[in-house]
Amino acid sequence: MPTPGVALLLYAESAKGGGEAAFKITASARVDPSAFDSSYRETDPDVSGEELERTGDLGVERTAAVRLVVQRRQAARG
Repeated sequence: MPTPGVALLLYAESAKGGGEAAFKITASARVDPSAFDSSYRETDPDVSGEELERTGDLGVERTAAVRLVVQRRQAARG
């Protein structure tokens, strides 16, 4: 994980099915909120909708381009 003041920036394509974004759920579970700040955002909500219609991927409603930013919190000065 990044050192304080440095951010990890990850762009990915994430499948969404049943109203759930699997990547967001998995990433959120792995980031310790007491040590890191994080943000997750869809940058393109439907990057391969036409492909999904053609292939009929089971359970996948759409895929989105997403951005995850994780930054270690600064240590408290005392």
